[in-house]
Amino acid sequence: MTDPSGDAGSSKPAVPQTQLPAEPGVAAPPVHAAVTPYAPAPTGAAAAVGGYPQAFGGAPYSGAPYPGAPNFTVNVAPQAIVIAPPSGPGIGVRVIWYVFIGWWLTGLVILTAYLAAITVIGLPLTFYLVNRIPTALTLRPRTKTYAATDANGVTTLTAVNLEQRPMWQRALWFVFVGWWLGGLWMGLAYVLCLIVIGLPFGIMMFDRTGGIMTLHRH
Repeated sequence: MTDPSGDAGSSKPAVPQTQLPAEPGVAAPPVHAAVTPYAPAPTGAAAAVGGYPQAFGGAPYSGAPYPGAPNFTVNVAPQAIVIAPPSGPGIGVRVIWYVFIGWWLTGLVILTAYLAAITVIGLPLTFYLVNRIPTALTLRPRTKTYAATDANGVTTLTAVNLEQRPMWQRALWFVFVGWWLGGLWMGLAYVLCLIVIGLPFGIMMFDRTGGIMTLHRH
């Protein structure tokens, strides 16, 4: 196909001609339909340098959308999902437990924990029992420390252990102070729990019994 201008030496590409349907007795004029090809957005190494692949002449990419692309922006805010442990039974169940079982079971747990602490070798059992006194008293779950991590819009809580003081410091504290102060502390906390009105303060004291006896951080 030749250039309609008739310039045989021109380097311009030929433009296709389309004939429109003619009315009877009327010559249809030619219509020039020039089609400019476009290249897709660069990918891979081409995108890194901001240019088209060599197959499309290496033309620079302006960042404009391709012809006919919808021009809109969608802003989607990530949804944060918090994963937390269950909070234990309802208040009604916990009250019934305290009235019929919790108050006397807690006394036995305290006595066992203190006797085990005096033997020194029974300290691990003491820590185990002391940490569960609030559960024995009112079925309240253990108090834990959690670290929050965020990944892909999901916040996850993971139980962690706090950094403890050196063992020799905790051992000296228990030998000279902790063993007798811990007994007085648990006794006072138990009395507060028995008078009901002091129950919140008694539970708070039980949560700190490990720190009173051995400087345990919880």
